[in-house]
Amino acid sequence: MSRNKVSYFGMIWIMLIYCGISMQSDGWCLEASEGTDGKAGVQQGQPIYRPPLRGMPFSREGGATRGDKDSLAVITALVPEHIGLTSIDMPVLYWHASRAVEVPIEFAIIDDNAIEPLYQVSMKPPFAAGYHAVRLQDGLCKLELHKVYKWFIAMVVDSQHRSRDIVVSGAIERVKLSDQLRSRIQQASLFDQISMYADAGIWFDAVDCLNRFVEEQKGSATALKLREDFFRQVGLTLKTD
Repeated sequence: MSRNKVSYFGMIWIMLIYCGISMQSDGWCLEASEGTDGKAGVQQGQPIYRPPLRGMPFSREGGATRGDKDSLAVITALVPEHIGLTSIDMPVLYWHASRAVEVPIEFAIIDDNAIEPLYQVSMKPPFAAGYHAVRLQDGLCKLELHKVYKWFIAMVVDSQHRSRDIVVSGAIERVKLSDQLRSRIQQASLFDQISMYADAGIWFDAVDCLNRFVEEQKGSATALKLREDFFRQVGLTLKTD
């Protein structure tokens, strides 16, 4: 991509830092948490996400302006309202479109110590309504342990007027699992892995397992309801026109 596009994402990040958002974190190793009775509104047997004690404000949902409202999708980064965790060096990140997208989508991931994005790619339309994945492995993009990264999805409404871009974002940090938890996950079924990652607060790995489980179940009503209820735990209500 051109330097102008790189600078565009860089300026967004500079503004976020100016507003007082910190990306510092301490190293830690995650163990499996003790089971509880769950929380209100969560069905028994459903994976329960237990968020880590860390936060970062950002915009995870973006919609069209009044003039574009009838023609553009609402895009959403599938993230909680805090720094989401992963145990994988090249995880899969997900976003959602409320309807078909007929304009380019750009992805970038950055950290506050680098001038250029760690990985940046422009994706050509069309994009169907629903869930979409960005695989960091495609860009050989490896995340370091205990470093927080910010990632963006931009819907390029007008390539000549980038201020009209609709941008959503999330934050991600790679952490190390305990040997005991890693061993348990490796021996578990895909469905059980969702619960184990969620219970340990590993958001991105739980979401990846969840989406792969829905695909494995060929989009059954039960699997779709499971995914819908899981996202509602962090206030994500995703609709498709």
